[in-house]
Amino acid sequence: MKFTPSFTLLISLLPFCGSMAQSGKVIILNNSGVSRLQDPVVISRDVLSSFVSMPEEEGKVLVLSEKGRKIPAQLDDINADGRWDELAFQIDIERNSKKEIRLRWVEKEDAPVYEIKTRACLGLSENRNGKYLPVNREIMPESAGEVQMAGRYRSEGPVWENENLAFRHFFDSRNNTDIFGKTRPCLIADSLDLSSPEFLSLQPKGMNILEVKSTLGAGGFALIYRGLPIPLQHSSSAIFRLLASGPVRSVIEFTYEGWRVGDQNYDVRRRISVWAGKNWFKNEIMVSGFTGERELAIGLANTQNPKPPLYITHNLVFNSLCTHSLQSRNRDALGMGLLFPSRIFSGYGQTPPCRQEQPTDTLCHSQFAKIKIRSGELIEYSFFAGWEKSESRFATTRYFTELLQEEADRRENPLQLLAK
Repeated sequence: MKFTPSFTLLISLLPFCGSMAQSGKVIILNNSGVSRLQDPVVISRDVLSSFVSMPEEEGKVLVLSEKGRKIPAQLDDINADGRWDELAFQIDIERNSKKEIRLRWVEKEDAPVYEIKTRACLGLSENRNGKYLPVNREIMPESAGEVQMAGRYRSEGPVWENENLAFRHFFDSRNNTDIFGKTRPCLIADSLDLSSPEFLSLQPKGMNILEVKSTLGAGGFALIYRGLPIPLQHSSSAIFRLLASGPVRSVIEFTYEGWRVGDQNYDVRRRISVWAGKNWFKNEIMVSGFTGERELAIGLANTQNPKPPLYITHNLVFNSLCTHSLQSRNRDALGMGLLFPSRIFSGYGQTPPCRQEQPTDTLCHSQFAKIKIRSGELIEYSFFAGWEKSESRFATTRYFTELLQEEADRRENPLQLLAK
């Protein structure tokens, strides 16, 4: 199953002129009426090679600068073939303006060191002695129930984070995502202690803020079968891979084979990207092994929210589903939202409340959007979270929905790249 990401968060390419060299310049154009702050930019190796020649050896580092100011950036080997294939950085740029970015290759020892603002990791303890070693790849054991997997992974599975929020994924049959809210900017993936009773109450750095249970959690997905969302809780194989972890973004990937729903087996590849300073992470999902069209339910946990969800049409390209209420674990204001392309949207739904004795493969207390999929076709959506203990303005619904609107407008009008 070939996985070719779509770069809708990134840039479109304009015709260029100029000669290739060990250093060069590109111009970032913002022809929209939307100003950008820490706007994510990804340039593929193939595109970049049109602007600046590639060094003969792989050890060199590309340094970016604007008017003499270094721009934090990273070269990522996303397809895991042993050489980098994407340049990732962020840019501040006003509406209807342009910026000139200088590119220069330097030796690794001469490269600047940037502050790390994102992280993704999986800590593994094979003998479950409480000592965890980081791994870049992990195959989930066959007996992958919550009890059987206890103690194998730090934080019960992979963690991805930036300075604002952390997310942890239960890498077992629950296959769900939780949120750790932060009271101050920091990175905490290597220090989460689930055994501490303080994990579920406010700590100096923050706390676990989402009650997941048998829900869709923080932006989870399920296949709609006979009108009901069926979660991905059992498959013949499940593999985690760390693709990138650096100063501006971190990327992980899950691959599942043999997800049995009805009389059909499905394969799934899910890629997750988190960027510095953002209150969202992006999902790229590809489901294969079927013909025709299916529907995914992408959703939000709704265990403590008495208010109805909000359905918003932001522009011609993006819709969102969001909730905002005193719905964090300690009853603080928490906004959660999903932003997705309107072209693949087919309706909204909700699951019933949780029952005391409920089958493990049945979802409850969730709001969801229905997304149309075809076999082997990539779809993407983003999960947003805003907790008032992290930022007091998230106490209001208006501030949270304005965040979604701003991001929808930004994505509707991508930046453009022009070589000089």
